[in-house]
Amino acid sequence: MLGSLYIDDLKIGEVHFKIIDEPMGVIGGELIANSTYEIYRSRIQNQWKTKGIANISDFDFKIIVNDIAIEPEGGIGVTEMSGLKEIYVEAAGLSEDIIKMLS
Repeated sequence: MLGSLYIDDLKIGEVHFKIIDEPMGVIGGELIANSTYEIYRSRIQNQWKTKGIANISDFDFKIIVNDIAIEPEGGIGVTEMSGLKEIYVEAAGLSEDIIKMLS
């Protein structure tokens, strides 16, 4: 399922989400970053260095799928290790209804 990732109201890319753990309501996938992501790249990489992930306590992440904002209870996290090309996005604690919509 294709979704868009935002920080505040700025779209920073798209993610092909897959269900990682259905009972726990976890989805994840690789971010296809757009040019706006560059505004945040170094800060996200610094969060990886200090605590392993950038999450909703660092940024106001939002995920939009099929024009619906999904609100995971466990939050949204982005991992980008400097030097690697993969940027991984995960969300945990999604409702059963949202997981069914994504499957």
